[in-house]
Formats: sequence, structure tokens, C-alpha cells
Amino acid sequence: MAVVMTKEWLLKHCKERGLYQTPYLNDRLYLQCQAICDIQNLEEYTGVKLLYLEENCLESMNGLQSLKQLQCLILDLSHNKLNDGNGLLEIAQGLPRLAVMYLTGNPCISRMPHYRKNIIGNIKNLTHLDDRPVFWDERLYAEAWLRGGHEAETAERDRVRQIRADEETKQFESMRRMREQSMEERLHVARPNYLHFDPEELGEDDPDTCDPNDRTQVHQPRGMENSQQTELSHTLPGEKEWVGSDLKADSYCNIHNNTLFSENTVTGGDPELEPLRPDLPKQEDQEPEQTSRPFSTVRQSGRYALASLATLENDCEY
Repeated sequence: MAVVMTKEWLLKHCKERGLYQTPYLNDRLYLQCQAICDIQNLEEYTGVKLLYLEENCLESMNGLQSLKQLQCLILDLSHNKLNDGNGLLEIAQGLPRLAVMYLTGNPCISRMPHYRKNIIGNIKNLTHLDDRPVFWDERLYAEAWLRGGHEAETAERDRVRQIRADEETKQFESMRRMREQSMEERLHVARPNYLHFDPEELGEDDPDTCDPNDRTQVHQPRGMENSQQTELSHTLPGEKEWVGSDLKADSYCNIHNNTLFSENTVTGGDPELEPLRPDLPKQEDQEPEQTSRPFSTVRQSGRYALASLATLENDCEY
């Protein structure tokens, strides 16, 4: 049995759905699956933004002209008996804020030529139609088709294709510049002036005039001015020093036999420093080390190596 949309029926329906009894306070109406044949008495519902009318017996969209605030855009008229596609477009164009519309299951879809292009091209703010969204390029194609037919649509497709190619080239160039900048930052070497010191930090008037032979005065700790300091002499005697490339083998013998740090060398002949002398084993008590080859062989090979070094030094001087 068909339902007639009277004012009393609308108030009763709003009460059952938990909506306001004051018509203009309602921002949505759930009128789906009510066997409605005609849209009537919606003049007082000026604040409605969402209207659900799917699965009814509607044959036209007359009665929606008063819903000027239908901005949200959802108008669900799917699975009705709408036959007049041109009348549907006229009413939809009178809803400037309409963004989402469902017309699936109506006879007007199959009877209207180029249904989707017609709807998208005539409803400027539509963002979703039936089962898929309306993208920007599809809107450009539909508007071009309304202006000049198939030829205008083809030209618009070529223009959009060029826009996309330019955008891709722009992105590639941007990525290339980012990579080059990253490589430059990795290979960047600090300039020499970054390594210079401030003369004020060094505490000198002119750091370039510093003499490398200058020595810094060392202050002795308090109470240590008169303390006796003893230095152990670890230098070789004059006749056993390195001279060029000639090394007296006796120095090696003395070091090998622990006779370099003799009693007189360590203590300096001072009896007070006698307790500081390390207990060195006597030469006669020390067992000779077992070497893999005679000492003469080591001595001879060492002389050959030093002679080679002397030859290289003479060549470098010339």
C-alpha cells in the first residue's frame, strides 16, 4: 500500500526515528523503504542536509525544490521508478550544494544518453555518483563533451595527458636535485679557514710569529723547589752511539747482557742511592740464552742491514 507524505505522517515518522518534532531543526530524514510514490510537504524541513529515499515508488523528483540546504550532500534515490532523466537534472541543478547522489536501479539511467557525462557536466559540485567518485579529469572530460562533443573531449584528453607528463617531469627533476644536493653534502670538504684558530683563543698576538724553539716555563709545585731530583742516565756512552749507519756491536752486547745499566750508571756512585739500585743478576750466575742461531750470525746480518741503510742515505743525499 502506497504511503502519502502528509505533515502528520512526517511528524509521526520523525518521532519514531528519534528526530525533532520541530521540522526546521531536523538536518536529516530517513524515508527509505516506505512505499512513497510522491515527495510532498517538505517545505518546512529547510534544514535537511541528508535525505534518504531509496527503495520507494518514486516516479519523479518533484517536491525537492524547497530543500535549499541539501548540501551534504547525500541524496539517495536508488531503486525507484524514475523515468524522466531531464526532469531529474532540472531538479538536481536547483540543489547547488548537492555533492553525493545515488540513482542506481532507476529506468532513467538506461534511457538517458551518456548518463554519467550528463549528470557530472550539469551538476557542478557533484563529487560522487552512484558506485564511484567523480575525479577532476572526469569532470573536465564531461564538461568538454557538453561544450563541443567528441572532438572537444578528445582535445581535452590530450591536454590532460600533457599536464600529467609535465607534472611527472617536474617530480623527476625535483628528485634529481634532491639526490645531487645529498651527494654534495656527503662529499663536502670544510674550507681551510674553518681550521684556523683565533689568536685570542691561543693567548698570542700573532700566532704566525711564534718561534718553535720557545719553551714554556714550568712552575714547580709549592714545597718542591729545593727537592733533590735524580735522573737516571739511559744514554749510551759516547763511543757507543749511533753514528750514521755504523753501530758498534759492543752496545748490543752490553744491552743483551744487561750491563748497560751498570751499578755506577744507576746510582751515579752515590752510596745514598744504593737501596734504589735494582737487583740485577750477576753475569756469571745468569744462564746464557739459547738462541736459534749464533750471535755472530745476528751481528753479521745486522751489519749488512745497516750498510744497506747507509747506501740508501748516500743515494738520497746525491
